Amino acid sequence: MRVVDKWRPSLALVAVCVALAAACAPIFVLALLAFGSLDLIGALVAIVVMIGVIAVVLYRTMVNPLSHMAAAAAALLEPGEAPETMHFGTAEAAHLAQSIEALAAKLHRRSHFLAGLAAHASHELKTPLTALTAAAEFLREDLDTADRARFVEQINADAARMAAILQSLQDLARVEAPATGSTDLGPVIEVLSVRYPLARLSVIGIEHELPITAENLTLILSHLIDNAVAAGATQLAIAAHAPRHLTVCDDGAGITPANRSRIFEPFFTTRPDRGGTGMGLAIVRTLLASLDATIELIDTDGGTRFDIRFSPRRLQSSG
Repeated sequence: MRVVDKWRPSLALVAVCVALAAACAPIFVLALLAFGSLDLIGALVAIVVMIGVIAVVLYRTMVNPLSHMAAAAAALLEPGEAPETMHFGTAEAAHLAQSIEALAAKLHRRSHFLAGLAAHASHELKTPLTALTAAAEFLREDLDTADRARFVEQINADAARMAAILQSLQDLARVEAPATGSTDLGPVIEVLSVRYPLARLSVIGIEHELPITAENLTLILSHLIDNAVAAGATQLAIAAHAPRHLTVCDDGAGITPANRSRIFEPFFTTRPDRGGTGMGLAIVRTLLASLDATIELIDTDGGTRFDIRFSPRRLQSSG
């Protein structure tokens, strides 16, 4: 569907006009009969024409748009795109069509995301599971103490990686429907300073109210700081430039040009041997998308910079 943004009469206006026409039509015809301007046949024809006009108005403004939107909504249950609707009648019908269009786009993105996530998850879990099974088979053999300890260590490492992946999937599921609210950077920085004592955090705009709960903002910044520390960063700057704009910068090694387009992909990591699951930035982007916000990696001469922007609609609802 494509909803053209233009003026349309409201449903109330259409209802009032139709009611007035229905009420005035008989009076008008009777007046013409009384003054002799119409005979009985002419009066019947005039009434039929007026009823036809009212029916056409109701069909174009209510029946036809609702029929198209009902078909579009039903098409969401089937593969393929919803049928394109060319006429929407009233302003309320156009608003409903826009909602259906937004829902269709969201469902399509959601379906594509889940399909890719399932494929990646099965692959990422299969690798440590295969290694764990092989190590367990070797432990059945008559091994010396050093080899046995090495395989036990491998089993523990693979089990820990599987647990981390499953925890990341659980976190991802939890952020699909986040709590709404607002906070400033103050309580979040207090938590992060304790959690990351070796990272020097500088804060700008701590007084700005942001349309996100302290818990969700802590989760987002924790993932960004985790990645920064893993990349060798020792200093991080967190700035709320306005209620709609938040930046996070670090002095780490940065992100290579080859990896810049993939950092938000689920399970993409440059440090699988150091416990990286590749889910941190995927969780951050999913959480922000559910809050009508965006995150973008910005080109810098050194280190890494992320820009987070919240939508005006989210600001109004949180206020």
